[in-house]
Amino acid sequence: MLPIELQKLVSTFKDNYDCYKNAGYNETQLRREFLDKLIKILGWDIDNEKGNAETFKEVIHEDRIKISGQSKAPDYSVQFGGRRLFFIEAKKPFVFIKGEFDPAFQIRRYGWNAKLPLCILTDFEEFAIYDTTIKPNANDKPSTARIFYCKFNEYEDPCKQYPEFETNWDFITSLFSQNSVLKGSLEKFERKGKKKGTDEVDDEFLKDIESWRELLAKNLALRNELTGRDLNFAVQTTIDRIIFLRICEDRGIEEYGLLEKISKDKDIYKALVRLFEEADAKYNSGLFHFANEKGRSGNVDTLTPRLLIDDKPLKDIIKGLYYPCPYEFSVMPADILGSVYERFLGKVIRLSSEHRATIEEKPEVRKAGGVYYTPSYIVDYIVKNTVGELVKDKTPKQAEGIRVLDPACGSGSFLIVAYQYLLDWYLNEYLKDKEKYKKFIYQTDKNNWRLTTSERKRILISHIYGVDIDSQAVEVTKLSLLLKVLEGESKENIQSQMKLFKERALPDLGNNIKCGNSLIGSDFYNQQNLQLTEEDQYKINVFDWEKEFPEVFKSGGQSHGEARRSEDGQSHAIAEGDDGQSHDEARRSDGGFDAVIGNPPYFSVSTLSKEEKEYFQIHYKTFSGTTDIYAIFYEKGYDVLAEKGFMAFITSNKWMRTKYGENLRRFFIENTTIKNIVDFGGKKIFKDAAVDTNIIVYQKQRPQTNHIVKIKNSYLEGGVAQSVLTSSSFILESPQILQLKEKIEKIGTPLKDWDVQICRGILTGLNEAFIIDTKTKEKLCGKDPKSAEIIKPVLRGRDIKRYSYKWADLWLINSHNGYKNNPKINIQNDYPAIYEYLLQHKDKASIRYDKGEHWTNLRNCAYVDDFEKEKIIWKEMGVDPTFYLDKEKYYTNDTTTFMVGDNLAYLVGVLNSKLGHFLFKKFYAGGGLGNTGIRYKKDFLQELPIPNLDLSKKEDRVRHDRMVELVEKMLELKKKEQSVKNPSEKTMISRQIEATDNQIDTLVYTLYALTDEEIKIVEGK
Repeated sequence: MLPIELQKLVSTFKDNYDCYKNAGYNETQLRREFLDKLIKILGWDIDNEKGNAETFKEVIHEDRIKISGQSKAPDYSVQFGGRRLFFIEAKKPFVFIKGEFDPAFQIRRYGWNAKLPLCILTDFEEFAIYDTTIKPNANDKPSTARIFYCKFNEYEDPCKQYPEFETNWDFITSLFSQNSVLKGSLEKFERKGKKKGTDEVDDEFLKDIESWRELLAKNLALRNELTGRDLNFAVQTTIDRIIFLRICEDRGIEEYGLLEKISKDKDIYKALVRLFEEADAKYNSGLFHFANEKGRSGNVDTLTPRLLIDDKPLKDIIKGLYYPCPYEFSVMPADILGSVYERFLGKVIRLSSEHRATIEEKPEVRKAGGVYYTPSYIVDYIVKNTVGELVKDKTPKQAEGIRVLDPACGSGSFLIVAYQYLLDWYLNEYLKDKEKYKKFIYQTDKNNWRLTTSERKRILISHIYGVDIDSQAVEVTKLSLLLKVLEGESKENIQSQMKLFKERALPDLGNNIKCGNSLIGSDFYNQQNLQLTEEDQYKINVFDWEKEFPEVFKSGGQSHGEARRSEDGQSHAIAEGDDGQSHDEARRSDGGFDAVIGNPPYFSVSTLSKEEKEYFQIHYKTFSGTTDIYAIFYEKGYDVLAEKGFMAFITSNKWMRTKYGENLRRFFIENTTIKNIVDFGGKKIFKDAAVDTNIIVYQKQRPQTNHIVKIKNSYLEGGVAQSVLTSSSFILESPQILQLKEKIEKIGTPLKDWDVQICRGILTGLNEAFIIDTKTKEKLCGKDPKSAEIIKPVLRGRDIKRYSYKWADLWLINSHNGYKNNPKINIQNDYPAIYEYLLQHKDKASIRYDKGEHWTNLRNCAYVDDFEKEKIIWKEMGVDPTFYLDKEKYYTNDTTTFMVGDNLAYLVGVLNSKLGHFLFKKFYAGGGLGNTGIRYKKDFLQELPIPNLDLSKKEDRVRHDRMVELVEKMLELKKKEQSVKNPSEKTMISRQIEATDNQIDTLVYTLYALTDEEIKIVEGK
């Protein structure tokens, strides 16, 4: 049954149907009389009766920006906790929603650009729901991506489209009522039928701006004499300027269609330069910096105004930004632009010797394995636990000097969120005493207040700082922050501001966002015998923190906030009478930032130059030869942090357990109070990366006695004493599990102290040459039977199972030279058939071919003879253990590891047991891939403690022999299981395998002297 309020609305609409269908009945009337009430029935606070600040209102009534009769923002944006959930687009009842093209395209465009799953189009008479994950096209039929439709008099009818719901209204409320939405109804909804065209807006926009970069790069290189750096700057800046102005058009700050109008003229670039100069006078942004005026930071752009650019590429770019393009910049979130630019900046323009432009991936991106944009919920968590902690219980005056830094800011995603957090915080604080803070806020309607533009600018320049080694990234960060300043502004407001205060619309961010190498200062050049090219110096790009940010690190004197306020003489100062000491007054004399946040790059410092490594070794305690660069960023963040300041990064979690992380672990323990650690384990955080990650939040102060670190991971949500964390590893587990670990380590002896040798399988250098199938092997041996001497059966990681294997009929050409009993081979003379076969691959760069006609694998293997021994083999990456006792003496490839030595049958039983797997995964697997696999590397496995039995003692001998007996039985059963075909026999063998497995597990529990309670922990009971 329909709610009584909805019944009344339906009845009213029905009784006055002809009146409402008249063209004179407008959209504003419809919204007030019907749609506002409908949204309220769904449970949303349509009138902001809760008095939330603008960002946290549940329903945003968008300002209506009309351009050529078209609205440039949806009528309603429904949100919760500041996060958009869905749009509702209203049309007057005169419009035929079911059959008209434009309304459907409009709501789909809004939803797709905002990355929302579902949105509503309605005139109350008709109610349509669209799947807005599907890319909109202006030529699409109105029914395209429409998942539901009904009329106002059908709300109570049976839901034919979704029969599992009794009525149409039941279906609508199941998706859009507040109760349903907060339980995840929109994310959980799956559209019936196969989705087509679900290309996300950031992926599509990235494709477009990458194509625009290529167009401009080739044309600029053709028409101008430019260096590679100048070409990159010119292309990036031109694209940024065009996109900035186009976004301003959609937001009503610039005249709509201005760029489109220019694109129809001849000599488009000259007209664009004139427009850019006008923008310079209006916005005061480094994006447009053509005039050398007092007080402006940075260098004047004398390069781009004199460039020659043909009309064709500019026409194509501008055309791609207007209808019928799918982009709607009025609703596109800042984090989407950030995601696009983050990946866009992963490539660079190169000039060939013929002065032709090509696009290629940056070397640092290749080192890091790609560009990974941080999801918004991760950024929100980090900002809340750093900036949020800093402003907690403070007044605006006490908070005015807080400074937030991202030392590897990329496209600025962390700084945008930090800035928004501060905007929201200040507004909420000012609303507590509107009269006192009236200079900084103004009212837009009954329950809605906003910060003044001047105050938004002050908050940005007083609080937000960033550094990046990439000059293009720095400009993108500035662009993103400036667009954030302009959110909600109007053309009229900006013009009034310029006229009244003689003040440009945007702040100059040149003193806040800077280009440089966060990790290397100018003392880098003090090193002896430096031989650096100009290009090397440009890449290293030294950066001195104290010189670049003197207001942050200076002692005493005027605070940064005070200095900024006195610059323009405007009413930016915090109101007089605000009680409490300012943050600057409480700051330590040597200064520093109050929060350091971000997602620094991940790659091994071993890939850097000798000079950079030598510098790091001298200057950073966390350095080791295999350190990941993010460890250095952690230490640098500490160095530039003010006393009691907060720091939080998201990085790979390998530092918690790996050997190279030992210095970093010690650094955290000895120097910081660790507040929170969130370990994501195998949860995939980055869209295109399989890296395991965690977040650590620390404060710059020594920990107090018995300080508890808050922990959250897949095993534990609680806390551990910082005192139990050691430099040997950070094990984030419950006290019971930590006690179990301590007990096991007392009983067991690390595998590295056993009489065994652990080695990696053979890295051929070119599998297609050196690993062959049986047919090729027979062909080679048919030509020359002697070939069989160096062709060996080989197993890959995927072929190895727990206690078994399945050979794929593959063979290895074992042409290793000069080791032990393997004499130097002359392939041409000794094995002519193989020589002739390998010649087919000689042009491959990964194969060595020496003057003596000796074919070799890329990496000679010093332990090649060990493949001919009985050994334990396993695949290096796997969800579960895959240890197999290989008596057949297979060779194995580089996706495997093997072990030779004594007591192999005993060891394989322990390693394959439940307890062995539990121990390794919990405590010793150095940053594996969680649910997708654990890395069974030598460095990790050799730390596993194994009970080392004294075989001279009867009890130990009995246990050892029993383990060997059970393992041998298991190997035999597994072999039988593969060979039998009769289903009943297979079942019988499977039961025997399970029983034997249980016996091995029980024996292992006995070896480690586990109690019943400890066994329950291992088995997860």
